[in-house]
Amino acid sequence: MGLEPGNPDGIHLQGVPLADITSIPTFAFNVAGKTTAMTNINDYIGFNTRVMPHVPVTDSDVVFVGCLS
Repeated sequence: MGLEPGNPDGIHLQGVPLADITSIPTFAFNVAGKTTAMTNINDYIGFNTRVMPHVPVTDSDVVFVGCLS
């Protein structure tokens, strides 16, 4: 086809930055001075797509999805 490279450095390849995210979330309820820790995957699923070393959440809404058995 005879196409010329479109990158400023004159090559066909374009560098793309990549980020690896490993989420190790912790989650606990604190009600009336009693703390109940939850277990990731068994009690909840937590994930984050922000590229930051730590994302604190101190006050947030909780949504229940599932069944109690």
